[in-house]
Amino acid sequence: MGAERKPNLVLFLPDQQRADTISCCGGVSVHAPNLNKLASESVVFERAYVTHPVCTPSRSSLMTGTWPHINGCTRNN
Repeated sequence: MGAERKPNLVLFLPDQQRADTISCCGGVSVHAPNLNKLASESVVFERAYVTHPVCTPSRSSLMTGTWPHINGCTRNN
């Protein structure tokens, strides 16, 4: 038996990227063939919920597993 393969995990966190601009998500305003190919071979989340409406506190929650008011990151600064 061969060694067990571990899955690769790539998490894209683009700033100010709306789903309706990406053709792999149904948008038409951005031509991104490589992103479309990656999406066709990947898991694409169709719904997302965040802990904060501002990007930096939301990302801090994702990376730490804690709420922004707990990890101290509550603004984009």
